[in-house]
Amino acid sequence: MTAFLINEYGSLDIYGAISIYMGSVAALLSLLVLPLRLSLAVFATSVLTFYLQISSTSFALVQAAEYLFVLAMIRLKVRFLIAVFSYWIFIGFPAVFGIFLFDHQSIQTALFVAVTIGLNGFVCGIFAIFIFWFVPSQSQFRAYNPVPPRFAKVVFELCIVSVILPTVLVTLVFTWRSTQETEKQLNEQLLNAAFQVDSSISERLSHNLHSVKQTAVALNKLDNPDEAHSILNLAANGNADIESMIVVDQDGFITALAPEKYARYLPTYQQKNISEREYFARTKQEKTAYVSDVIEGQGIGTMDIVAATAPLFKDGAFTGIVQGATKLDTLLDERVISRIEGDGIALVLTDSSGVIVYSSKELLLEQLDSFDLQPAFHMFLRQAPALNANGLAFMYGTSSSEFGWQIYALAPPTKVFRNIVNYFLYIGITFLISVLLVGLLAKRLSAIITKPLVNLERFLAGKVEGKEIMPESTISIEMVTVTNSLIDAKQVAENFQAELKQQVSDKTQELQGANEKLLYASQIDALTGIYNRGAFDDFSKKAFNLYVREKTPFSVVLIDIDHFKKVNDNFGHMAGDECIVKVAKALLDTSKRDSDIIARYGGEEYIMMLSGTTHFDYVEAIRKEIEAAVISVDGNDIKLTISAGIVTINNDFSLKLEKLISLTDELLYDSKRNGRNQTTHVVL
Repeated sequence: MTAFLINEYGSLDIYGAISIYMGSVAALLSLLVLPLRLSLAVFATSVLTFYLQISSTSFALVQAAEYLFVLAMIRLKVRFLIAVFSYWIFIGFPAVFGIFLFDHQSIQTALFVAVTIGLNGFVCGIFAIFIFWFVPSQSQFRAYNPVPPRFAKVVFELCIVSVILPTVLVTLVFTWRSTQETEKQLNEQLLNAAFQVDSSISERLSHNLHSVKQTAVALNKLDNPDEAHSILNLAANGNADIESMIVVDQDGFITALAPEKYARYLPTYQQKNISEREYFARTKQEKTAYVSDVIEGQGIGTMDIVAATAPLFKDGAFTGIVQGATKLDTLLDERVISRIEGDGIALVLTDSSGVIVYSSKELLLEQLDSFDLQPAFHMFLRQAPALNANGLAFMYGTSSSEFGWQIYALAPPTKVFRNIVNYFLYIGITFLISVLLVGLLAKRLSAIITKPLVNLERFLAGKVEGKEIMPESTISIEMVTVTNSLIDAKQVAENFQAELKQQVSDKTQELQGANEKLLYASQIDALTGIYNRGAFDDFSKKAFNLYVREKTPFSVVLIDIDHFKKVNDNFGHMAGDECIVKVAKALLDTSKRDSDIIARYGGEEYIMMLSGTTHFDYVEAIRKEIEAAVISVDGNDIKLTISAGIVTINNDFSLKLEKLISLTDELLYDSKRNGRNQTTHVVL
């Protein structure tokens, strides 16, 4: 709703139909202060309102793309103002420029509008961040929390807002005032030009009509018709604007022709009837003088003419007309036309029926073609009317003569802003220089402010001495006070740290000893003193990966005491524990390598991972040793046997460790099923 109201009532008209639409401020600000879902709603409202106001899908898409681009850049941790500026410099400005070129506008027009709309984007972005800065840092309305930038960037953004925003606003206000005044002056110039041409033409037509009317009066007074030729010849020679004159009887037949250069054609034209001509019919019907529209050449000399006619009477009865013909190419005052066209104004002159009497060459209109006034819209114009000529829009002023003729003075709308293009160039150069100076100032100012802080950080890190940082801390009394306090505090902290370091060192040694004992206890089986299952799982994985990587042969062995439950049942658990210990000791005593891993796998079961390939004989030797041994517990002699399963990996290193142990377990149980007290061996 806010975006709608701002776009609807908060737009700033600059020139013509081009305005600054402040609704973009609401959309961009929503990115900074609202959750994404609410921000998207504000964005949609803003774009819709913008579209309804300008009725341009292309411009609405440009505005929409700005929001989406800035949103993406913020997600990528790009600073907000940098995202806005980047969009309008690299995407928005080229897009608007291309839209206008595609619409067959001149490069100058496209460039001028693109710059203005780009400034609109800059202004809205700067306003949005300006408002955001006043939102408290702990407020719930602070969705934008960028990565802290370097201090130089913060100073630069502050300078941009404080320097560039006023500069842009002054530029836009200047543009608005200049273009408004220029449009008003140009409109008055066009009206004046049309009036000058109208006056020139009307004066000539009126003068020619007056000559024809005077001739008619003289002819009406004649008693001898033979004298008509001399009067007609005298009148034709007496007016340089009239090319020829004729007398036509009441039936439409030519009876006299002047001047002399045309009089010799009279026998030919006496048989020609012109009663169908409009100027004859209207003069005969209305009995008044008349100035015709353009007549395309088909009579005397086949010239394109304008006819001035007056009725002839005898004793009150209509007896014919007298007509004076003016050639089109002599109708206009060349001096007036040249002066007006020299000022960059094009002209179109039409008769009362809309036929083109004259048009400036650059309009590419054909003489005697029909000229239909087609109103046009042009974004550079606010009050002055516009028309379409040959597919191009022109602002125009018009004047109507007393004979119904129309004079149009035309000028391209670009003349409205042409006078301020140079000012824009100067302002643009000033703008760029200002940005450069602001950047240098921000860098220098941030260095002055941050250098003491950086020095303090280096001092606290022990990289510099306190006396080395004092000179640059004198930028302010506050900085000197803070620096001295931190130097004193560091000395106290260093003394405390030395004492604490010694205490920590003593405690660390105690903890290391305790940790080693805990680690050993967590890895050793409490009954047998060999590794437990957890330790085997850890060590065997590392050894297995090494054997596989280096393609080193190795074996996995599982051993289980036969009929161990009977030992527990017959002699008790204490005797069972003693048997478990004796077997474990036998395994350890016969171990050949430090890399051998021997562990109690659970209950009366043991597991070993041994490097090499000759393990069958080794395990058989252990089995026979156990078989031959007698274990005495509390006066009882106990005989034991063991069963074993061995898998030796010699060539196939593709098996996983879990699969390898499972396969070894199956071999162990094969030994059990086959009668116990034996070893089953497989080589892969």
